[in-house]
This record gives sequence, structure tokens and C-alpha cells, in this order.
Amino acid sequence: MTRTRKETIRSVCPALAGERARLMATLDAFRDEEMDFRPDAPESAHPLSVREILMHIIDADHRLVDGGVRGVSFTNPEFVCDESFSRIAEVTVDQLDRAGIRAALEQSWRGVDAILDWPVEALQRKVTPESATSLFTLLSFAFMHISQHRGQLWTYLELLGRRPPRDD
Repeated sequence: MTRTRKETIRSVCPALAGERARLMATLDAFRDEEMDFRPDAPESAHPLSVREILMHIIDADHRLVDGGVRGVSFTNPEFVCDESFSRIAEVTVDQLDRAGIRAALEQSWRGVDAILDWPVEALQRKVTPESATSLFTLLSFAFMHISQHRGQLWTYLELLGRRPPRDD
């Protein structure tokens, strides 16, 4: 039996593409005035705001594609992958509004979308010849990372008294 179509990463990893839609629905659930919401916490905890979490996801996606897959040094100084409060506070000067964050998320996903259209065999490819890390490992990390922060944002919505946009 022969296959009539070439399987892509998207066809065998649909959850990664679905996570994008869930993250966008989560962004849409926040009101403009809630973008800087952060839960009350001890001074030492420094929880990230909604905006900072989303900026962190954007940065991590860019780093995944540019550094992890293409091997390109990431040089965009406007975002930072470091989750420490002090570093993120330095890069939120622009205060991207919801539309700007949505556009930045869409832009960061263009690279991921292109990868999802690669042949499924590419999942076994090593990031570099000397690396033990495969593309499958990187994409798995991306999925887990976005899911974790989406869950964090859902908790924020619940703290604001609203129901997160679940698939059910």
C-alpha cells in the first residue's frame, strides 16, 4: 500500500497548531485594561503581567525558530526570553497593546507554521550535526511552554472572576 500524500509535521502534530488558536482565544478574553494585571503576591515573587507573559511567549517562539531551528543568532533587543521580573520590566517600555501583541504573536507563528509544513521525517533531524536535540524535541518544548503559560493566563482570568475560553 502506497501513500498518496506526503505527511507533514502538522498532520502528525495537530495539537501544536491547535495551541495557537487556544492562546489567541485566551488573549481575546482579556480586556484592554487587564493587560497589566498581575496577581497579588509577596514582593519576592514578582509574577508577570498578562502583557509580559505574552511578550515572553513571542520571544520564545522567535528564539525557537531562529536559534533552535535555523541556527541564527537572535538579536531582537525588544523582547527577552528570561522570565525574571527585572529583565522583562526593562523590555516592556513599548507597552504593546492587545492588537500589537496579536500581530507579534502572528508574526512569531509564521516561522512555526512553516516548520509544521515540513515533511514528517524532519522531526528526526538534529538541530545541529553535533547536537543531540531533534526538531521533535524543540517542537515538544514549544508546545509545553505555550500550554504552561496559557494555563497561567487562565488562572489570571479566574482571579479576575471570568471563565477561561476552554474547548469544551
